[in-house]
Amino acid sequence: HQTPAAQAFWTAEVARRKSTGVEAVCCICGGTAFALASLPESIPGSVIPVVDSAGRPARGQPAQLVSINNAAQGRSGVLQLANTPISPDCGGDAVAGLTHLLNEERSHRRNRSSVLAWWSNDTALDDEDLLGKLDQPDPDTVARLLEKLHDPGAGEFFVSSQARRFRAVTLAANKSRVVIRGQIDISLGQLGVNLAAWFGDHRIDTGRPDSTGTYIGLWQMAAATGRPSSSGRGYLPDTQLRGVEDDLLGSALNRAPLPVSLLPNLLHRINRDGVIDAARAALLRLCLRRSPIPSPEDTTMTGLNTEATEPAYQCGRLFRVLEDIQQNAIPEISTTLADRNRALSRNPAMLSSLVENSRAHLKRLRRSQKTVPAARALETRLDEVLERINPFPARFTISEQGLFVLGYHHQRAWDRRQREAASAAKRAREAESGTKTGPETGA
Repeated sequence: HQTPAAQAFWTAEVARRKSTGVEAVCCICGGTAFALASLPESIPGSVIPVVDSAGRPARGQPAQLVSINNAAQGRSGVLQLANTPISPDCGGDAVAGLTHLLNEERSHRRNRSSVLAWWSNDTALDDEDLLGKLDQPDPDTVARLLEKLHDPGAGEFFVSSQARRFRAVTLAANKSRVVIRGQIDISLGQLGVNLAAWFGDHRIDTGRPDSTGTYIGLWQMAAATGRPSSSGRGYLPDTQLRGVEDDLLGSALNRAPLPVSLLPNLLHRINRDGVIDAARAALLRLCLRRSPIPSPEDTTMTGLNTEATEPAYQCGRLFRVLEDIQQNAIPEISTTLADRNRALSRNPAMLSSLVENSRAHLKRLRRSQKTVPAARALETRLDEVLERINPFPARFTISEQGLFVLGYHHQRAWDRRQREAASAAKRAREAESGTKTGPETGA
């Protein structure tokens, strides 16, 4: 079967059995050959994810890339591929090439209901694991990737030539047919710009010392649209929004806009369970920056911006300051302001009563000599935020609710960094003096 004669015979036999017997111009290569009536092979059922009507994984079956079996599906009632002439060689190569991409780990990405396969007509991407960087964005790896955009001499990945292309296709399966959900065809230079914008638009401050922001994996942001696990670590599988990974992947590679429904769904989850971790904060920032009407630049930065003019952002900061005051005044409290006021972003007028309650907490802090410095620092911070909110808004739009949550997260991350810096300074003083000082306040 490996001899030239055997291969030539079976090539001709496949062409005879699968062709229409009519010569035509192939729509792929432009050459003249007997057009195929149907593609010689199917895409294996194992390479394209399949889900049932309930959204559960199901077993796939071989699927045809192109098939016209009913008169209503073809132009002028013509069946099979008569109106889409493809030569035998091109038909076989197309199926074999796509199957290879779907089996090659570096060139495809699967999720529950679809798979994205990508390729390029240039060797510049041969050593680039693009999808791996999106899911596991190591800071050093991302830094080297972005360096190529700003330094043409660092590599040939980011180039201006329109002839050097990046292409991708998102596939699903409907019984025995392949479904194309989306496609991308852009230059390598545009791909570089899109990736740089992706990492820049979702990077988020988590309060870690000496950090300018953290990159979050695409799969983590998709999972953050689901319900948190009871252990407090991660999110329950199969609870994330359907199709959210495809939306995020398209936005990362092609800078496609995110669905307008993503932000309200994310805010609904946050209001229900009260979880605002790095993944949700990063996705929230991404939604605000890539909505049809982007939020102001000064309120969607990586970290805290005390000079922001948007009232919703400052109200989120204020809510975090009030929570910090309560936690310092009543360290043993088990239910915080955030636990009891999850829907405050929809009704910011309640903030005025919480501010009045915080005065009593500050008074309590002043009673002890050890907590007087904390009381002064918290009161100064409270007054600084209040100066930027006058009066308290009555209601917030969906985008303003997102800014409220982002302001809360930014202030909390900043507070964390200040506490860790104070703790580090305290340990340094103890090491120099050889003594141990008293307990440190939370402010």
